[in-house]
Amino acid sequence: MRKLILGLLIFIIGFGTQLSAIPYNAGTYVVDVEIYNRNSLLIPDGYAKVHLKGNVITGKVEAPGYETSEFEIAVDGGQTYFKRIVVLNDIPKQIDVYTFIGEPVKSAYVDNRQYGFTAKDYGLSVFIPQKAWPNPCPQNIKVIDELFGTPINYTCEIASQTDEFICVKMAIPRDAIMMCGKRIFVMINDEGGHNAVDGNEIDSAIKLNVDRLKNTENSNNPLTRTLSEDFAQFIFNATSAEKLIDYSKKYGPLPDSLSKKIETSEKFRLLHGEK
Repeated sequence: MRKLILGLLIFIIGFGTQLSAIPYNAGTYVVDVEIYNRNSLLIPDGYAKVHLKGNVITGKVEAPGYETSEFEIAVDGGQTYFKRIVVLNDIPKQIDVYTFIGEPVKSAYVDNRQYGFTAKDYGLSVFIPQKAWPNPCPQNIKVIDELFGTPINYTCEIASQTDEFICVKMAIPRDAIMMCGKRIFVMINDEGGHNAVDGNEIDSAIKLNVDRLKNTENSNNPLTRTLSEDFAQFIFNATSAEKLIDYSKKYGPLPDSLSKKIETSEKFRLLHGEK
């Protein structure tokens, strides 16, 4: 019985290994390629391109959101089947943490070693000081791509809290991270922590994020456009209807998604007799 169970386990393990390798043909040769990330997780949408040049098989391995890797195999013997295990590195990114007005969050740090995330996501473990973020929740944090000036699609959860730090786990789809520039940053709503700065700084912060919202609403990427309403809510929460109305009086109309937030807020205020 024990031999039967052991044999079954060996069959299952062997079968699973075969499923993880994809065969590619190069002339009369076959190359099985297994593609992993640096945390030894199989990359499900990785693929290879192989070519035979003389007595050498050249291979190029790619996956969305990862760096490309290449390999060569000499075929001057009689062997016709080869196997390669390829590890792809993450695309390097500079990641910083800022408040709504663009101030660096002191003592905040980002761990992007991908522990605890699937191979299809680019994971960020963001550690934010408790004092810097009075209301930690997914609605009060955003990831911005500096290249296009737009928010990035992601999923988010508050993973843990200590007396000093809040850990936020953010998973960005690899196809989204592939389209980003070299620098992305995490922006938090510090819930009025910027009220002590002068009005010009507030106006500059509003302008910067209003421009980002305009880029989002007018993006050629349909998925990016779907983030407009959520980003408008973030801007609204980080400022106030009063400040946004004052800004629009000085600098012109606000984007549609933000104007609708203000309109809804004003209707609610009047309905409940608030000043």
